[in-house]
Amino acid sequence: MRERLCAGGAWRCWIAERDGEPVGHVWVQLVEKIPNPSDETELLAYLTNFYVLETERGRGIGSKLLTTALDWSKESGAAAVILWPTERSRPLYLRHGFDLPADLLELTIESPFQTSAKHPVE
Repeated sequence: MRERLCAGGAWRCWIAERDGEPVGHVWVQLVEKIPNPSDETELLAYLTNFYVLETERGRGIGSKLLTTALDWSKESGAAAVILWPTERSRPLYLRHGFDLPADLLELTIESPFQTSAKHPVE
């Protein structure tokens, strides 16, 4: 990921530390939409690989990481942030203004390399 995290790259990562040790992280990628003649923003932010150590949960670390990622997404001009939450993480996202979209469709494509999990863990 080193080359993707360079200046001007589409990916960003934030790491939370306690006493110099990593305790959580979140990754965001800007996804460019096809340009069109409307006034809508041409970027989406894809939030993924969001994790806080179980021993550190409930201390606000996840909220701080998420707020940082969302602020960066807004500053970067993203029109929306998309992700696939776990049942456990859903309340965190709802507290931060996420909503269940009525206008999003998903098709899961099985591949021979996929694990048994239906969606990536967020």
